[in-house]
Amino acid sequence: MNLNEVQLDEFLFDIQAFADGGESGSEDTGAENTATDTDTTDEPTNEETEPFKVFKTQSELDSFLDKKIQKAIQTHDEKAKREAKRKRDYNSMTDLEKAEYDKKQLQAQLDEANRKATIVENRSNILQKFGEDDMPAGLISVLGNDLLSNTEELDKAYDNLHDVFFASVQKAVDKRLGDTSSNYHESSKTKSSVGKTVADKFNQQNSRKASDFWSTK
Repeated sequence: MNLNEVQLDEFLFDIQAFADGGESGSEDTGAENTATDTDTTDEPTNEETEPFKVFKTQSELDSFLDKKIQKAIQTHDEKAKREAKRKRDYNSMTDLEKAEYDKKQLQAQLDEANRKATIVENRSNILQKFGEDDMPAGLISVLGNDLLSNTEELDKAYDNLHDVFFASVQKAVDKRLGDTSSNYHESSKTKSSVGKTVADKFNQQNSRKASDFWSTK
């Protein structure tokens, strides 16, 4: 049976979710319930992006599965080590240090929540502007989350995008009109040339007939 990468990713996601679910225990502290570890970002993986790849041999499938599973296990172990270190560091803090740490973590969570809310609001506003200015909504992909989270910079970026887009459209229209005009003039010249040739031949024939008529008299 052939498997594709989408099915494998779903399978491995289930494995990862099961492994992560086994971490929760009764050792949580107040800070651990609210803290957001800003240093636990997983390193990006060089995964294949080709959709629905079919494995031609069992050996190829086994090799792919082994790499995926080993990577999932490695990621899980690294996260567990970081979490254990964070717990040790927190437990070694004084009460004052814990309070300061908790405050920073709560502020980080609040800032991130505000950032996400700003992104959602600005995305909605930009899509509305696209509609009002007759611009394709797909251009939203040009504006990343860094811009969408900064309203002031986003306004500048939108103005630039607006100008570049319509300048490109105008250039394309002018080129199309230029090509059409050129084809029209060439066609007119051709028709004129053909017409002139036909007229000349007709005049020559009439002239010959008249000459023949008088020569026989």
